[in-house]
Amino acid sequence: MELFLNLNNDWKQLVYKNWLLLKMLQYPLDIFLYDDSYGMDFLLCKALEWESNNPEEDLKKLERFVNSRLQHISEEIADSICQMEFIHINSNIDNLSPLSLFNNIKIVDFHGENKSNVNDFIPLAKDRYIYVLDYADYETINFDLRSNITSIPNIKYIKGYGIPLELSTIVCDLKGYNIHNINQGYE
Repeated sequence: MELFLNLNNDWKQLVYKNWLLLKMLQYPLDIFLYDDSYGMDFLLCKALEWESNNPEEDLKKLERFVNSRLQHISEEIADSICQMEFIHINSNIDNLSPLSLFNNIKIVDFHGENKSNVNDFIPLAKDRYIYVLDYADYETINFDLRSNITSIPNIKYIKGYGIPLELSTIVCDLKGYNIHNINQGYE
């Protein structure tokens, strides 16, 4: 619980939304990874059945809901969040230092978030492999051009256009996520 409480507001919102969509609501991780057209917030609105003809109002409703839940988060939920193995990072995040405290992280996902300003991957230096996903149909981030990602030996950086062929192998090790039979991917 203390780990969660020490996160800044952007990180609290981010990890709570990840937990809510992928753990609590059990939105299929494979569908999330194969679709970069909506983004996590819109998928949350859809999963919560809050889609309307006014997407901006839907997003405001989601923000109010998340902020309300964060004010009264239980120790059980906070602990579950801190045990997540997968986290999708949005473009609001420019510092990965909180991830050094998430001991079970296996995959850090940036797919479809081509505006990321992250340049320091030292917080992911661990004694096991961590996959960093950077793929999209239109534009990748290319962390290898402006960060220290390639100097950290345990990071497996997967980037490119289209769905990575390695995706099914990468996610098969995750526990507690709703994963259907992921296709073999395509380029």
